[in-house]
Amino acid sequence: MRPLAVLCIAFLFYGAGSQDKKIQSAVKQLEELKTRNVFDRGPAEGTLISIGEPAVPAVLQLLKSENELTRHAAAEILTNLAVSRKKPVHLGFSETVLRNDVLPALTAALKDPSEWARAPVIGALFNIAQLDEESGKTIIPLLTGALSDPAAEIRSNAANCLGEIGPRAKEALPALVEALQRPDSREYDRVVFAVRNIGPGPEAVPGLITALTAKDRMTRQMAAEALGKIGPPAQAAVPALREAVANKSIGKAGTEALQKIEAK
Repeated sequence: MRPLAVLCIAFLFYGAGSQDKKIQSAVKQLEELKTRNVFDRGPAEGTLISIGEPAVPAVLQLLKSENELTRHAAAEILTNLAVSRKKPVHLGFSETVLRNDVLPALTAALKDPSEWARAPVIGALFNIAQLDEESGKTIIPLLTGALSDPAAEIRSNAANCLGEIGPRAKEALPALVEALQRPDSREYDRVVFAVRNIGPGPEAVPGLITALTAKDRMTRQMAAEALGKIGPPAQAAVPALREAVANKSIGKAGTEALQKIEAK
């Protein structure tokens, strides 16, 4: 048995050394990125993702790189690492690593001057919020703040993530209701989606009435559904809903909304 034990220990040391070499090689590839092509970063990202939490310290260092392409890749890796590869699906970080290392790093990365580097941070935060409700209490305000990001793609992604989180993101409603006042923005449909999913109050009615005339049919339908959720307090929307129903511009969502609003 003794030789077997020695062999096992030797294998463990070899495995650890092999893993470190893989991390170092992947890090070097990502530090030298020169294009945004996913095929350039994909293999190295995949290596670090497959290693899992032991790769986190190296990934967090990449998040501080002077190369915006490297920082983007690091945030993408964290987005994937946040979700375990084993079933049932659970958070891929230990609580200590999450609280002490990952969340502070992602919070700082949201302020990155590069839009390309900031963009995937939203996805990483969302995955964590979905799998860890306690972290969600910290992350929802961060996603709410991202609604005013200079980049339309990031604002859109933030609104979409808040909508996917749903009623737990109730505190984001004031910012989303304000965003409803910008019907020409690129993220407008995602804002309406978020308001509907979270569950709006009467303060959202004026903005949702405007959304009933949006160019996109799905956006109009989501606005009608949101008004239906509000119910009788959305009485001011009845004329606009009736007009939309008459014009056949919102489908059965308009009729259902009217029934809920005019219910006695």
